[in-house]
Amino acid sequence: MSVRKKYQIELDSLRTELALLANEKNKLETELARLRAEKPMTYGLSNQSKSVSSLLNRSTTKNVLAGINARMALENQVYLESLYRLSGVTTFTVVDPTPRVVDKMGHESTRELTGVRIECFALSKFESPHYIILERDPISNSYRLFQHTVPLSIPIQKLATRYLNRNLGLFVRKIRKLIIQDVSKRAHLSSLDRVTAIESDDACELLEVEFDFAESGTCLAYLRCDETSVKSAYVKRIIKLENDEGEEEHFEERLENLEMLMLGRVDELQQRLEQVN
Repeated sequence: MSVRKKYQIELDSLRTELALLANEKNKLETELARLRAEKPMTYGLSNQSKSVSSLLNRSTTKNVLAGINARMALENQVYLESLYRLSGVTTFTVVDPTPRVVDKMGHESTRELTGVRIECFALSKFESPHYIILERDPISNSYRLFQHTVPLSIPIQKLATRYLNRNLGLFVRKIRKLIIQDVSKRAHLSSLDRVTAIESDDACELLEVEFDFAESGTCLAYLRCDETSVKSAYVKRIIKLENDEGEEEHFEERLENLEMLMLGRVDELQQRLEQVN
């Protein structure tokens, strides 16, 4: 099921629940109006008893309606947030947990922080979101990076220097594009068939991948990648033989045909490897 279809189902479910809540609210309001229109039954109750009973009924009804309104407001908020998050980028206000900042004049103030949530998905599922926290200078009205969870391979400080205070939207879009490329590359590499082990640097640019092919046996591939493709590859087969003393010895054989298959887009690597027996 695609991510968009999954979200559509969730949104349809929210709409149905909101409609049921609205219908329940209308029924209660109708019942409240009917009860108010009816003459109270005294049966010898004192005026004070009747007043207390009336107040209790009104209080209970108001509490029920207040609860329904609060739940509907929350459902609407969740519904709207789901719609916004489909775009992949949302902002939110950050409450600074650190002590107040004291300037050179001795004046105390709190940091003005804004959070940016960046979400993307790969292989039909959402990955963990990344966050950028920006601090606004109230005097110059400019932003600076305060904290972030963006992968180290992405030059966020360089991009911030160039775009942050010129075009905030462009800055966030460029960061999200690089995050999508990074997430997609890692997801496709980790989902390759017949991979028995994989190691990489922090940027996922240099990789050592161990494959187990039926005819070729165990192979080690050393890959150099950019944002979207395998740019170079060195592949060797590990051959295990016994010597005259019965001890196992390992020999290596370079497999240039596999090296050629490795080159190209990472998201198409699985299709290329299917040509190997």
